[in-house]
Amino acid sequence: MISNNGSSEVVVMPTYARPEMLALALEALDRTQADVDVRIFADHGANLDEIDYVRDTYYPHAVIFHAAQHIYAPSGMWNILHALKAGYDTGALHIYIVEEDVLVHPDFFKWHHEAQADAGDFIATCGRIQPRYPDYRLYQNPGSCFRRDKLALVVKHIKDELFADPRGYQDRTFGPMDESSHLDDGLVRRVARQHGLGAKYPETPKCRHIGFAGYNRIHIFQNRGNIQERIEGLRKMLPTIDPSGRYSRDFE
Repeated sequence: MISNNGSSEVVVMPTYARPEMLALALEALDRTQADVDVRIFADHGANLDEIDYVRDTYYPHAVIFHAAQHIYAPSGMWNILHALKAGYDTGALHIYIVEEDVLVHPDFFKWHHEAQADAGDFIATCGRIQPRYPDYRLYQNPGSCFRRDKLALVVKHIKDELFADPRGYQDRTFGPMDESSHLDDGLVRRVARQHGLGAKYPETPKCRHIGFAGYNRIHIFQNRGNIQERIEGLRKMLPTIDPSGRYSRDFE
């Protein structure tokens, strides 16, 4: 089966309030020179003019989809999971998720291709591990790839009942899971545990997560101006941040 543009691979990119990060993500994706079907999923309320500018400037072949108003779910969970479902619905054999704040390395697709060739007992191949989890067989969402049959196990849970009560739905369906969240990544981990699956990850990261605690929340990390100014402001800001301070439960 192939996706609507004839590709056996599709990349879904959920985005909302940080189009300047999306710009850097698309720029990095373009540097891979991979021939893939890239689809941007803008959540309800996103600034479409800015997202259009970013797409046109950094990856003009990408297609933008805009979510209508929908049931509220925390931390972009609704848009992330529906982006994955939309990727599944294309019929593609491999569905990648690259969120707006994830920069892929030039060999990102090469590693996933090799890893997916021997991924029978994995829910997904993951481009980066999260340092706070000691068990690296857990699914990590930055820069991951699902084979179609594995993503099908997750897709059947993407419904309003989940979003109306994420924690309750997952605890009722799978039982409690202390090492996981109740967000999109937590759902995937619970599905993986239910089916005896792990996650496969590289020895060295194949992507980088640039979302960090405090961005546009505290004074020293304010990034203001038009979209062009914010993109350049972000470029200057990122090298100044201690990598150990970039990651928080707010973003993953």
